[in-house]
Amino acid sequence: MSLALLIISLLSAVLSSIDFLYGRRTPTQQFINFRAGILLVVAIVSGVLSYWTSIETEEKLQLAHTRVDSTQEQITEIRTPRRMESETKRMLVARLKPYTGQKYDMKVFRDQDSLDLATTTQ
Repeated sequence: MSLALLIISLLSAVLSSIDFLYGRRTPTQQFINFRAGILLVVAIVSGVLSYWTSIETEEKLQLAHTRVDSTQEQITEIRTPRRMESETKRMLVARLKPYTGQKYDMKVFRDQDSLDLATTTQ
């Protein structure tokens, strides 16, 4: 929109300048010059506003991409199965050694993560 206004106002300004150079300044020409000036100012202001809007939109898009990336990292972290560290496994085995041979019932939630953690072997 602002590009069209800029082109129209530039054409009008060029035509008005040509008329001014050749000395054809009638009241009608003065009005045309005034109109061309107004159109030029409107086109410039419109272009500046459009540019500012595009900058704000670009910043908002960048912020949205950053939030999406952060959210994807959190989702990946949540979906990654838990694993017992080797040091934790050794400590657990050492503490349970006195109970070797004793029967027990293990109760876990029926989600894959809990089942994987409960059935992990050394």
